[in-house]
Amino acid sequence: MSDYIKGNKYPNYKPSNSYSSGRICLQENCDTVISKYNKYRYCNAHKSKTYPRIKGRQKPEGLQEPKA
Repeated sequence: MSDYIKGNKYPNYKPSNSYSSGRICLQENCDTVISKYNKYRYCNAHKSKTYPRIKGRQKPEGLQEPKA
């Protein structure tokens, strides 16, 4: 009897997105080779920074105030 588990692949198996390999960061004087799994054209040192919302949600505008 085999020691390995037999079965089917995951039912929703989807391969990772990949982009062309051998790409180089577009920043001037940067020779960093970008991973084929990185979708950006710049390396992590030169990619524009984004900051997520930490807490809560934005208050919807145009709501009626409650009656007192």
